[in-house]
Amino acid sequence: MFTKDTQPFFSLVVLILLLSVAGCSSIPIKQSLLTNKASSLKLNTGRYGHAVVNNGSHIFVLGGSSKQGLLSNIEIIHPQTEAIEQVSNTIIPRRYHTAVWDGKDSIYIMGGMSPIMIKGKRRLMRERRIEVFDIPSRQTRILGKMPGPRRFGSAQYYDGKIFFVGGSHRSSATSTAGIYDVTSDKWKLTASMPTAKDTKTVQYGQYLYTIGGYYDTSTLDVFERYDMSTGKWQSLPSLPQGLSANSVVVFDDKIFSFGDYTKLDTTLVYDFKTEAWHQTKVGYLPSRHNAATVLNNQIYVIGGNIASSFSHLDTIQVFGL
Repeated sequence: MFTKDTQPFFSLVVLILLLSVAGCSSIPIKQSLLTNKASSLKLNTGRYGHAVVNNGSHIFVLGGSSKQGLLSNIEIIHPQTEAIEQVSNTIIPRRYHTAVWDGKDSIYIMGGMSPIMIKGKRRLMRERRIEVFDIPSRQTRILGKMPGPRRFGSAQYYDGKIFFVGGSHRSSATSTAGIYDVTSDKWKLTASMPTAKDTKTVQYGQYLYTIGGYYDTSTLDVFERYDMSTGKWQSLPSLPQGLSANSVVVFDDKIFSFGDYTKLDTTLVYDFKTEAWHQTKVGYLPSRHNAATVLNNQIYVIGGNIASSFSHLDTIQVFGL
C-alpha cells in the first residue's frame, strides 16, 4: 500500500517511464515485408571495412580487414549455385574504400587505407590509387590517382561518370565532391556537400542520397540529396537518429540501412513514396562496417564486425520479399 510519503516518488517513477516511452516512440517501428532468407553462404575469410558490388549476376567482395591483416583478394559469390570463387593477391590491400561497377566489364576501386613503407616502417595511409578490376580476365590494373586521398568516402556510377563524395582527408572529413569521367579519364570538382562527413550513399533515379555519417567525434543524422543532372545539393529532413559505419541499399522503392557504430542492430527504412523514415525488424544480425548490395530481388548484407578488435565476420545475410 502506498503512503503519502511514497506517492511523490511513485509519481516521479511513472513520469520517467512515460517520458522514456515517448522518447522511444519518436522513431516509428513498422513491420517489414522483408524476410530473412535462410542461407548457408559464408565468406572464405571474415572481414570488415570491405566493398561490395554486383554486376547483375555475381557479387564481388573486395578487400577489407581480416584477422590476418588487410586483404588483397576478391571473393566472387555465385548466388544461383551458392559457390564462392576466390581471386587472390589481385588488388591493393585496403579497407574503408568504395567500389562501383560500370555496367560493363569493369569494377573501379577507390579510396580507403592501405599499407605503405615509410623509412623502413609499415604505416597505414589514405590511398589515392584507383584500381580497375576486369571481370572477364580477373585481372587488375592501376588506372591513376584521385585528386586527394580519402577513406570512408562513397561513390556511385551514373551516365558514364563516377561521383565520389566525402570521406576523411588528413585529420578530418571533407565536404568535397568530385566527378570522374570514365571516357576522358579526367576529374572535376562539383558542388560540395552541405555537411562535411564520412558517409554512405545510394542512387535513386538521377539523385544521389547521403545517409548519416561521421565528422570529428560526432555521428551525424544529416540526410542530403544531390541531383547528378544539375549538380545541386538539397538538405532533407534529418534522420531519426545519427548513423555511421552502416551499409545502405535501395530496394522496393525504399532505402534500407543496416547497422551503426554503436547501435549495431539498427535497421532503418526510408520510403520514397511517403518521404518518411521508420525502424523495422528483419532478423538482421547486428554488425558495423559491413557492406550490402541488391541482386535478383534480394538484399545481401556481408561481413562486418562487432568489436574494435578480434572481430571479422564471415556472415552473408540474405533478405527478400
